[in-house]
Amino acid sequence: MPMKHTTEDLAAARATSTFDVSKMTDIVHGPRRAKTLRFLTDLAKNDHILRKDDRPYLGRTERFYRSMQIQKRYIELRNQYGFDVEELMYFRWIYDEYAFTDLHELMFLPTLRAQASAEQLAKWMPEAENFKWIGCYAQTELGHGSNVKELETRAVLDLQTDEWVLDTPTITSSKFWIGALGRMATHAILMAQLVIKGQSFGIHPFLLPLRSLKDHTVLPGITIMDIGPKIGANSQDNGFMQLKGVRIPRENMLMRYSRVTREGAYIKPPHDRLSYGTMTYVRVTLVDQSFFYLSRAVTIATRYTAVRRQNRDQSISGMDGGEVTVMDYGMVQHRLFPLIVLSYAFAFTRDRMTAMYHQMIKQINDGDMSMLAQVHAESSGLKSYCTLVAAEGIEEARRVCGGHGYSQASGIPGFYGTFLASNTYEGENYLLTQQTTKYLIRQLRSFQSKKTGDLSPDTAYLQRATSADFGSEKIQSTKKADLASRSVQAHALEHRAARLVLEVADMDAVSGRRWTDLNVAMARAARAHSQLFVWRALAEKVDSVKRSGPEELVSILSEMRDIYFLWILTGADAGDFLEDGYAQGAQARDLLAEKLKNMRKNAVALVDAFDWDDYVLDSALGRYDGKVYEALIEFAKKEPLNKQPVVFGYQEIVRPLLDGQCGTYKPKSRL
Repeated sequence: MPMKHTTEDLAAARATSTFDVSKMTDIVHGPRRAKTLRFLTDLAKNDHILRKDDRPYLGRTERFYRSMQIQKRYIELRNQYGFDVEELMYFRWIYDEYAFTDLHELMFLPTLRAQASAEQLAKWMPEAENFKWIGCYAQTELGHGSNVKELETRAVLDLQTDEWVLDTPTITSSKFWIGALGRMATHAILMAQLVIKGQSFGIHPFLLPLRSLKDHTVLPGITIMDIGPKIGANSQDNGFMQLKGVRIPRENMLMRYSRVTREGAYIKPPHDRLSYGTMTYVRVTLVDQSFFYLSRAVTIATRYTAVRRQNRDQSISGMDGGEVTVMDYGMVQHRLFPLIVLSYAFAFTRDRMTAMYHQMIKQINDGDMSMLAQVHAESSGLKSYCTLVAAEGIEEARRVCGGHGYSQASGIPGFYGTFLASNTYEGENYLLTQQTTKYLIRQLRSFQSKKTGDLSPDTAYLQRATSADFGSEKIQSTKKADLASRSVQAHALEHRAARLVLEVADMDAVSGRRWTDLNVAMARAARAHSQLFVWRALAEKVDSVKRSGPEELVSILSEMRDIYFLWILTGADAGDFLEDGYAQGAQARDLLAEKLKNMRKNAVALVDAFDWDDYVLDSALGRYDGKVYEALIEFAKKEPLNKQPVVFGYQEIVRPLLDGQCGTYKPKSRL
């Protein structure tokens, strides 16, 4: 096939689009964020220190050193342009190299801002914000991952010296997986059991100096190591730490909400969940990160399948008798196009969840804690759902690319390995679902007991589970077209979620039932609730664009809402709807196939609207110009193994083999 066909095929795929790509970009990002992303991308791709092209060829030590150079440059640019927190987060994702600044800005600084007192902030923040300190967040322990309440690290108050004495008394209490701890961090936010006069008051945060600010050596009583290579993020120095009799001043306990006086009196916080603030913030950003990385993989796979031709099918018109474009295969559309929809859905979910988070913070600052439980529960469920589905989607997008998807040149394997960690940090995904379902059960039981409107707008559907005719409800559709109705979709998703929450609540009420026996049912309920939340984000975006946007965008977004619903109804969760008597089987599958086929004409334009520059994608397969095969050859030319005309080791290894110096093979007889 002539090389020009790839550029022609991609141009042809764009020519069939029915909407203005720039207007869709403004919808998915918002005009301000879209402008910011373009500026940050241009800044990164034109800076030689932030280059990406040679990273796949670097060993871990080389890449770690390169990441240190990148982080220094990042800090220089941060200071030069005065980027805000959101801009910094996007900038790190754009140049895409994990390192010590990530945990410093994602965990260390937010914890200080949220948990330190005004006096502590005045003392510590100038050092921390200007990277005179390099911070990490030391919570996870070797034997205790997401189970924060059972952390064994102890901070015992010595009333005579007015100090905390810190210890990791067992091997399982060793801090482990702590990003930036291994080689770089000078300070840690240490999560430890607070103990006064033999009484434990639970887990609290402490500021712990780790390394000398003069020569970077580890301080006495502290043992630190890097934990070694991982599936991804190997430019990040995840660390291991043990503490033995380490002393810090009493004032190093973060005391915005909880406090301990000089006399050893413990003053508890006004609300137990205030300490969850940092984790809640991180979980909200992970929804955004799920969108970023999934949409990146989907852009690569969509553009590549639009130019890759495979086999012949005379029934598909417009192929000049040549091979069929892979995107025209129904199976590819079935696997890939829902991932485009999910990317959009996660972008709108990000906006919905971020707005909720900022509203909660405003209320907390006004002394109102009423949203804490809800935002904690929603962010836990969405973190679990979005990161899990995004990881699965990235891998599916890679497989859709066929054999070339296995190459680092595709751009997917590198960030896929790194993104996988999102499924376990800040809480293992299936464990986190318990937080969501517990909240939903409390909401349901509160309504059952009071029969009042205490439910939040996102849990109001639970009151349906208390009605007498709930069990006899059926999906409100008689023909295939009804499944594209907003009200029908809402009814089905709400009924399923309410039924699963009620089921768990009833199981929990059974005497002698162990909580661990409910884990699977809880995960199903949380997933149903989170899918409903994401569907609402899509549906609300359709409603919003109807009020102000072009009709063609309304039509496309409505189609995506329908596809998301049908994907749920016919996919891995179909059994839930079957149990409800809501399964639509052939009708739903047929309608989904029709809508996916119709999406073909807009598929490339929809991923173009994500506006990811070739620098961001870092992919031979996802190039905007479609020159896939030229890029694959250029990638191979950079391989260090190709630099010498004869392979290294030829004289001492290959030549003796070819000369027969290794003897003659004589296989053993089986008789």
